[in-house]
Amino acid sequence: TITFTENAESTPPGSGDIQELVVTQDPDTSNRDTNILVNEITKGSDGLQGTFNLDYASFGGPRSFSYDETPTRMLRKLEEMSTVGSVHVSKDCFPSCETGGW
Repeated sequence: TITFTENAESTPPGSGDIQELVVTQDPDTSNRDTNILVNEITKGSDGLQGTFNLDYASFGGPRSFSYDETPTRMLRKLEEMSTVGSVHVSKDCFPSCETGGW
């Protein structure tokens, strides 16, 4: 049994899908071929991607945010809006870093 628990290429942790596993095997020591069965139990999920726009009736109009915006960059974009004062932004795992999500 092979279990994949994470895909470092995908966001948030725990999301993502990989290509179908292809197994090739030479004959065993008795020169017998064995068929290897690959069965995907749970299909991987699509990771987050893209952008979204946010506006609080600011004179400068909406700001575009990437799905993986850094907390510092998000804070700056929010504070650039004329209708937003001082803010605090943090990026935390939810419900935990092991189970994925922010």
